[in-house]
Amino acid sequence: MIYENIKHFARMQGKSIRKIEQQAELSNGSIGKWDYNKPDVYKIRKVAALLDVTIDDLLKRK
Repeated sequence: MIYENIKHFARMQGKSIRKIEQQAELSNGSIGKWDYNKPDVYKIRKVAALLDVTIDDLLKRK
């Protein structure tokens, strides 16, 4: 769910998941695991800020 939402917002802005991971100082492939592993709020907040969306936007079910 969260990974799909991040992909959606990244695609809308022409950004790659890897670029977001680099900008958020996350390890390669870490965002792709967020549907299975629970990331801490600090990491989610960084990604939300980079995508200019709220944490709620990233956590919403579609």
